[in-house]
Amino acid sequence: MSGQSSSGLRPLLTGPRRRPLAAIAFIVLLTTSACGAASPTAPDDRPEVAAPTIASQPQSQTIAHGATATLTVGVEGGGTLAFQWYAGAAGTTSSPIDGATSASFTTPSLTTTNTYWVRVSNAGGATDSAAATITVSAPGSSGSVVLPPDITQHPEDHTIGSGETILLTVRAAGSDPFGYQWYRGASGDKSNPMPSGNSIDFATPPLTATTKFWVRVSNAAGSMDSTAATVIVREAPPPPSVVAPSITSQPSSQTIASGQTATMSVTASGTAPFSYQWYAGSSGATASPIAGANAASFTTPALSSAVSYWVRVSNSAGAADSATATITMAAPPPPPPPGNAALEDQVLTLVNQRRAAGATCGGTFYPSVGPLSLDVNLRDAARGHSLDMATNNYISHTSLDGRTFDQRIWQSGYSGGFPLGENISAGLSTAQAVVDGWMQSTGHCQNIMNGSFHVVGVGYAFNSGSTYRHYWTQNFGGG
Repeated sequence: MSGQSSSGLRPLLTGPRRRPLAAIAFIVLLTTSACGAASPTAPDDRPEVAAPTIASQPQSQTIAHGATATLTVGVEGGGTLAFQWYAGAAGTTSSPIDGATSASFTTPSLTTTNTYWVRVSNAGGATDSAAATITVSAPGSSGSVVLPPDITQHPEDHTIGSGETILLTVRAAGSDPFGYQWYRGASGDKSNPMPSGNSIDFATPPLTATTKFWVRVSNAAGSMDSTAATVIVREAPPPPSVVAPSITSQPSSQTIASGQTATMSVTASGTAPFSYQWYAGSSGATASPIAGANAASFTTPALSSAVSYWVRVSNSAGAADSATATITMAAPPPPPPPGNAALEDQVLTLVNQRRAAGATCGGTFYPSVGPLSLDVNLRDAARGHSLDMATNNYISHTSLDGRTFDQRIWQSGYSGGFPLGENISAGLSTAQAVVDGWMQSTGHCQNIMNGSFHVVGVGYAFNSGSTYRHYWTQNFGGG
């Protein structure tokens, strides 16, 4: 080496000529500056910077026609941050906005809907925000900002019975009009929309199991989901236990006159409703069910001989059979003493005389009418009733067994026509006296003078041990 500079190199050391060492270099490369001075290149010891991250995105808004909107982005990251706002979809850089280089950006007055986003960068890299849409209300609207729904009253839980329905409701603040869609399931689960759930109130279908429902409320500015309301369905109570019937009042045996009917009744305890079936025969014998006899009471047909009956009472838990009730026939009344027939005939003669003459009954004059003819069946009915009153010491048109005069007449075998009538008397011993007594009584007199009656039967009975001793019955028929 000669010690002279060449190409900006100069030796670090000078001295006598020495032979260069091949393995050790003592030459340092110097970089010339513009003025020919040299300085060594120092290593970069500055710390690394992480790329920014978006902490809060710019939010979409709805504004009035011609209004502005302010968008803001929140960023985390070190170093110096740079902002650039763009119009359009996020990541589309063809429309940068001049001067929009800070964390906040106020749009110009807008008349159409626009979308904006921002790119944030530092020495470590860049991050793009989501796009925020500014929706502009139609011209001529109120000009107020459309507020998204804010549910102020969520649908509430309820408890109902199986098969019942319940009305659920929601209330929301914000800008009308709202849209509603109700769903079955957990809040946010849209897999089961309710076809009829499109209003503020929702009536559930009949439910047999516990079910959740929720609603999405929406308007032009957005939507909000309610919490889920749980409709708890109570378990149906077990059916009440059914108690088998037990007979508490048995049908009673009775004695009736031949040709009469009898009514029997049964009473049972247990769980209603009961079913009834009456049978002819001894209790438990089901060979002779009586058609139509399916109530707690049963009236026999007209009977001429003794018959036994019983009833089976049943429900879903079992059945109970009543005791047997026997309907027997009373012995026919003995024929009247021979002298009684003469008295009965005298009454008929005297009555026909009064009918022929005409009579005043209770202030009303009745003109003469034709004579009455003797009817043997009416006479039997009259005789039977007179004897019954004399024997049992009473006087009444109703027998002690409950029969009325018309029932006695029909049961005697009378087959003539209507009308039917009856006069009775007690305590008078002669035919003249009894006819005179009847003519002095308005109702009895009217029966005697009734031109619609054409046949009659008279019965007389005597009992020295009874109160009135002498008993008279006169039965009338239309013939």
